[in-house]
Amino acid sequence: MKRGAKDPMAEFEAARAEMATSAVSVSDLILDAAVRKIDGLFGPGFARANPALVGQYLDATARTFQSDMADVADFDDDYGLDLPRPDLDRRR
Repeated sequence: MKRGAKDPMAEFEAARAEMATSAVSVSDLILDAAVRKIDGLFGPGFARANPALVGQYLDATARTFQSDMADVADFDDDYGLDLPRPDLDRRR
């Protein structure tokens, strides 16, 4: 590798670390929102007493987010993004 040239693998690893940090931040926000929402509906401490309910809330939120992101990718013209069109023929 030439002197001063960037290491592609190092850049890839740095990008992955940045994405992981971002994912943790988003997860923390969703968890905090779940606790606030559940405690707001059922009373203080209900979320702590019902961790399975919190987990279900997190799962539902993650699935909704994943679906929304897929929609953005499929219909990027509506959002003004310059993404490639999806390959609708999945047999290729």
